[in-house]
Amino acid sequence: RIALEARAAGLFVQRGGAIKRRLSHGGLPGDILSVRAARSGGLWLGTSTGLFQLADAADAQPVAVPAVRGPVVALLEDRDGTLWAGSWGQGLFRITGTRVDSWTARDGLPDDFIRTLAEDNEGDLWIGTRSGGLGRWKDTRIVPLGAAEGMAGNYATTVMTDPFGDLWLGTWRGGLYRIRDGRLESQPTPFATLYFTLRALAFDSRGRQWFGNWEGLFEFDGHAYRRYATAADSPYRRVSALLFDHTGGLWVGTADQGLFRFPA
Repeated sequence: RIALEARAAGLFVQRGGAIKRRLSHGGLPGDILSVRAARSGGLWLGTSTGLFQLADAADAQPVAVPAVRGPVVALLEDRDGTLWAGSWGQGLFRITGTRVDSWTARDGLPDDFIRTLAEDNEGDLWIGTRSGGLGRWKDTRIVPLGAAEGMAGNYATTVMTDPFGDLWLGTWRGGLYRIRDGRLESQPTPFATLYFTLRALAFDSRGRQWFGNWEGLFEFDGHAYRRYATAADSPYRRVSALLFDHTGGLWVGTADQGLFRFPA
């Protein structure tokens, strides 16, 4: 099952080869900005107004999680079942059962504007921010990683782990980095760093990297890049989201051309 959000049209769910509308835009608690499947069933919805939980029942309606303020743009449920919600301007929230804790820049967060969240193989939380680079939540403290540690830019647009356990960090005109054994390693990009903005990142089962940005969709096999959008009217431009499904197919979400699927 894959949940899809379209701000102007509502929430859709793909199941069994069919895509159906789950909630109309009028029935939504604000614009949906992030979606995450809940381990216990149902969905977590990050919206422009806060955080909501949606049960699996066909007639279920979103239920607000008190004390989590929007816009909620990033969601992650860690290995312990704790839900983390990153907001755009309100900092970081941790939801454990009915308890909600929060942190802002006053508490040591690199920035209150959070773009992305990821969990590494050690169970540490990585927090990508708009102007504070990357923060690592380790043993209840936040360790910053930014320009002082060698990053060329402080806007961390995407963070995720690859199939081999390495952490990857994409930035806004600051390059692409791999974090291996605690070391920050700059990686090649298809354009000069100044002109390359990474908006989406995914890895296939063979460890190949797939990047998405406003210029199109890129595949990197470890030696060379392949670009899937060259014409100005290509549907694979303005890529904003990438996801591999359990069959190996790649889902490509765009800002204004809809949704596409590359078969395995």
